[in-house]
Amino acid sequence: MDVLVDTLLSLLPQESAPMRYCIEQVFRFTCKDVTQDEVLQMMRVIKKDLKPSRHKVVDSSDSDSNDNFLGVKDADESDEAETPVSGVIGNEKADGSEAVSTMEAEMSEDSDEESGDEKTDDTEAILDMVGAGENVDEASNDSDEGMDDEAMFRMDHKATRVLQEKKGYTESQLMLFKLRVLSLVEIYVGRNPGKPQVISVYSNLVQAFLNLDINEINKQLGQKMKAILRKIFEANDYPKGEAIELSTLESLLEKNLTLASRSFKKKKAAANISKEDSMAWNRFKMIKSLGHDSTYWILKIIDGKKLPVSELTRVLDIFKSSISAAFESKKFDLKPGFLKEVFKRRPWVGQELLGFLVEKRGGSRSEFWHVEALELLFDIIRSLQSRSDSSLKRILERHLPKVSRFIGEMVLHISKKKSRWAEARKSCRKVFQILAKQSMMKPLLETLEPEAHAACESLLGGQVLALMRG
Repeated sequence: MDVLVDTLLSLLPQESAPMRYCIEQVFRFTCKDVTQDEVLQMMRVIKKDLKPSRHKVVDSSDSDSNDNFLGVKDADESDEAETPVSGVIGNEKADGSEAVSTMEAEMSEDSDEESGDEKTDDTEAILDMVGAGENVDEASNDSDEGMDDEAMFRMDHKATRVLQEKKGYTESQLMLFKLRVLSLVEIYVGRNPGKPQVISVYSNLVQAFLNLDINEINKQLGQKMKAILRKIFEANDYPKGEAIELSTLESLLEKNLTLASRSFKKKKAAANISKEDSMAWNRFKMIKSLGHDSTYWILKIIDGKKLPVSELTRVLDIFKSSISAAFESKKFDLKPGFLKEVFKRRPWVGQELLGFLVEKRGGSRSEFWHVEALELLFDIIRSLQSRSDSSLKRILERHLPKVSRFIGEMVLHISKKKSRWAEARKSCRKVFQILAKQSMMKPLLETLEPEAHAACESLLGGQVLALMRG
């Protein structure tokens, strides 16, 4: 199979549309047998650049970030160190800085400064990689009849050299070649959504997308990458199998929660917003959305392993760390709506975090997060209603003291701003209605401090007081 993939890749640079159609059709009917090595070979082509990016869009964020969220390596290092499924992601941790562009700069592939023939040398590296003339085992072909593999690859190698010798081989031509390889990748993920290799495609594609320079030439390339990632996320099937290690999924989850927690440090108000600022903001939103979608997808794969909660401690710890950071610092912009969606899709995550959520205190953002956390608390308790009444009541009784302290602290420190007051009142009412159905209001009132009890009466008014006393 590796010979076939090498051959198809070596023929892709040809301008013949019928040839490319034939290549795609052959790949379509054989891609089920593509191995991890061939997948990584295609992805190395996608991640290869003619030269390092020299004009990144920069925003006004911290310059000392050392983030490398998805373990991006330079091209040479990647060629030697890529490993199947369990090793496609690096282990560096993010430090929570606010810079989107700094992240991209740190994750860019390195390459050596060369003389005036820099483009030609780098292009040769790419074409040598996809042309298979140097990777054939001569001994295995001596006994073949007719045009053996060695002869075929010698022909491919000559074709490759012709392309290499073309003057003016531009970045746009490289982009076209990558688009053709991405078409094969799209076919692969579309026909094999449940294979473990899709995780390798996903992780390498995200690396390539985050490293992509922002310019008009690469715009189409970025759109194609996003389309493939969307196809991966929206597929009915998802990667399964023993080859997918939980540690790999945990690493991916941690890094994508970091992406989802990114905040954008806006510049001081200016008369006109520059094009670069606008591009940086749009890219930031895309990266943040990618972090959200990736998290949902990774949790789906984790769920598919059907592991007991006792083996998912690390997954819960990752969420606790991200939520704590969001409670304590504005540098971490973990949206409450995103957490609500996580708890809606994977109720077990919210249910296991119930005690942590009501116990955690909020630091500098406590007023905002107290109201939002109460709304999250309602969503979690509502998800528990699918259980038997006795099971739900036991869970609520276990956490009732923490819930009582949490509500008491919120109503005592809530802002008098009309909008915030209305939000707090709405959230309290919804939580109290669920507690009332389980006959838990009297125990709650008994655990509230007198000042908190009075604040609840002031906040909620007579209609809800009747519910509390009922």
